[in-house]
Amino acid sequence: MTVYNSPTVHSPKTSQELLSLILKNPQAKIFAGGTFLMNRQDYYNDPIQSDIISISEISELSRTIHMDRYLEVGANVTFLDLEESGSLSFSEELNRAFSDIGNTLIKSRATVGGALCTDEIRFSVPCFLAAAGTQTEVRTVVKGLFGITTYGRWVPVAKLYDQDGHFAFRRNSFVTKIRIPYELPPYQFFRTAGNPMQDPDNTVCVGLLFSVNQQKIVMSGFYLVIPSCGMFTSQNFENRLATSQLPLPTAMIVRTAQDLVNELQDKFPQATDLVLERTFRLIKTVLFDANTKFLTE
Repeated sequence: MTVYNSPTVHSPKTSQELLSLILKNPQAKIFAGGTFLMNRQDYYNDPIQSDIISISEISELSRTIHMDRYLEVGANVTFLDLEESGSLSFSEELNRAFSDIGNTLIKSRATVGGALCTDEIRFSVPCFLAAAGTQTEVRTVVKGLFGITTYGRWVPVAKLYDQDGHFAFRRNSFVTKIRIPYELPPYQFFRTAGNPMQDPDNTVCVGLLFSVNQQKIVMSGFYLVIPSCGMFTSQNFENRLATSQLPLPTAMIVRTAQDLVNELQDKFPQATDLVLERTFRLIKTVLFDANTKFLTE
């Protein structure tokens, strides 16, 4: 007979309490909005159910602070809160990307920290925020001879993950703050083909940002995410664009998109034919849209 264990739910009031609990319970699940955990069919009941640490009562993780160059939000800030507090500061394209995450119910529960720290799968938010140059504060707790020591450091979103796209930091680390810049290059493309939550194997997300100086492309950021595979970037793709001028010839766009797909296939051999085709079409669409924007300005 299978025995199911009910998890113990911890509700720390401060970040220090949170990090102490993480140190004592390294296998515990961090619960913020729960939109991913509660969507998994096999999460509950689970015979080896881990404890849960809820961060909903840590007030400092729900703060939003407007700075001169960026919006600083706590890890527990929801995307609905982000829409309301940052809509006048962010670009139209970034606002649309946040809005497309889901309906109002989802956005009222899904948190920025949760979207970044999901361990085994990446969604659109890490892709977009990495391309935008977003920084995160990672706090780590270490138990030494003289007690518990806590230290923090600021890390680019792209550096949160290993080569396979998994959250790279140890169990005794936690993202506490996120700084999203206000000023982004004029050419911004945050696009998704497919549904990251319902069909992660066949979904692709692209974040591409650059400016233009006398028709020459000046690259700012490029990342691509396949939720079930991980995060990907390409120095070859960036170099090709950085040595090009707008408007891009059609043959060059097709060749660039195909070369990127080939590189992606080498990196993620498990990528499905559908996601490769979607990547090819999405990159072509983005580059054609860049031409259109340039020609109509």
